[in-house]
Amino acid sequence: MNNTNKSDASKPKNSMQRIVISTLLVILGMAGIFSVSGLAKGSTRTMVLILGGIILVALLFAIRGNLIAGQIIAPFSAASALIFAAYNGKGFHDEILIGLPVAIVLAGLLLGNRGTLVVSIFSIIGITTLGLLEINGDLSATLSSYTSYEDVATASLMIVAIALVQGILINRLNVSLEESRRYVKAQELTNRELRSLQADLEKRVSERTVQLNARAAQLQATSEVGRAVASISDPDELLSNVTKLISERFGYYHVGIFLIDRVGENAILRASNSPGGKRMLENGHSLQVGSRSIVGYVTQYREPRIALDVGMDATYFNNPDLPQTRSEMALPLIAAGRLLGVLDVQSSEVAAFSQDDIGILQVLTDQVAIAIENSTLFAESQAALESARRAYGEMTQDAWTRLFRTKGGFGYRSDRNGSISRVEGSWSKDIIRAHGDGQPIKADDCTLVIPFKILDLPAGAVRLKKQENSRGWSDREVDLMETLVGNLGEALESARLYEDTQHRAERERIASDISTRIRESLDVDTVLQTAVLEMRRALNLDEITIRLGESNGQ
Repeated sequence: MNNTNKSDASKPKNSMQRIVISTLLVILGMAGIFSVSGLAKGSTRTMVLILGGIILVALLFAIRGNLIAGQIIAPFSAASALIFAAYNGKGFHDEILIGLPVAIVLAGLLLGNRGTLVVSIFSIIGITTLGLLEINGDLSATLSSYTSYEDVATASLMIVAIALVQGILINRLNVSLEESRRYVKAQELTNRELRSLQADLEKRVSERTVQLNARAAQLQATSEVGRAVASISDPDELLSNVTKLISERFGYYHVGIFLIDRVGENAILRASNSPGGKRMLENGHSLQVGSRSIVGYVTQYREPRIALDVGMDATYFNNPDLPQTRSEMALPLIAAGRLLGVLDVQSSEVAAFSQDDIGILQVLTDQVAIAIENSTLFAESQAALESARRAYGEMTQDAWTRLFRTKGGFGYRSDRNGSISRVEGSWSKDIIRAHGDGQPIKADDCTLVIPFKILDLPAGAVRLKKQENSRGWSDREVDLMETLVGNLGEALESARLYEDTQHRAERERIASDISTRIRESLDVDTVLQTAVLEMRRALNLDEITIRLGESNGQ
């Protein structure tokens, strides 16, 4: 910009230099023509040579950049040459009256209004002097007619008029030039402002682009973390992965997750990625809800908190395990309106967080809070399901144990003829062995024994025997038999449940029928008679007795 201003400032000087040099060259050329052609003789020739030398010196100064000499010498030398030529015999009415206005115009161009005034006065003095000399007879003009006072006055007035007109023109020209200069300056100022504004806009656009790229990267990181944690059901694994992913994606040297305990009094550190955070985990680090710390503030007011310079924050808790912390931000983990805990992120740089970071990380914390809530509910449902399974398994084992005690050890056998017979008594050795080991065994090449369970309760075994002349059991056949025997345990449990359901339904039907018949009468004796009759019949009893009254018969 400075180079441009220097170039613009040098343009008027270069233009004036060209005008001065051109004018001096023209005058010098004319002087040379007069000298060589013989038009100037004697003293005139001497005067022309002197003026030529003076003009040559002024030309050298103008070429070297000193324009003052040329600007002064050019118009004065022209006027002086014309006056001297008239004095030397040309006369008052010759080319002096045409040449002097040219010299005045030249002075106006080179020196402005002051130059016009000085050259005009010089010309009027010269004309008046020549005219008076001719009128008095002291000067004999060979090429001019008689000169009168009117001629002198007219010539002087003409020069004055030319000077005035030229002055007006020069003033207007100066005004126009000044306006042009002001316009150029204003345009330059506008251009500088526009360039400055453009540079500022480019800088702001560049900064905004960097910010948008950073926000886009944060949003992408938020999406990646959200997708990663959505597939994790174990709470401990979830929290550990969240701290690790946030640290990697966002560049925070410490990330910790605090969870509120069941009584709602303390925020307990449950996961962290930094070495200091891991030491805090080992020491069971916790902060009281509402305590003098940034995490305590968030747990009390349930709103984010930023400390751009932890040394200046009144709520900052100086933790010796995290000595590199210079700025800290904590955000609440809220799901379904319930405060679950706090996400605490810390940076080793001052002013590492902004309000925009709160918006980005709040989206992430909402996802993390939902994931924590879901994983907690999943863990609780799994625990409840496992408890139900254990209870159901215990009930099932009790039921089968009672069934075994009631019916004893029994089974069924089918031979090659397709006949089915009940098997009772003691088990064979191979069945006892397979039942005890819980694994299929081959008693011989033709005999295979496969144990089976009912809901993890060893229930029995299946003994399979091929014909004597057949090949032994292959691994494929053993796998197929294991699958079929495994289905047998499920089928037996289903059958037992169906029998229990049928028995329960039958008991409820009998109880309903007896209750209905008993309530048909309002007489005490009739109710008692109906009761003993229906209960004996329904239960197939030999005898039933119902007594009323005190124990001693009174």
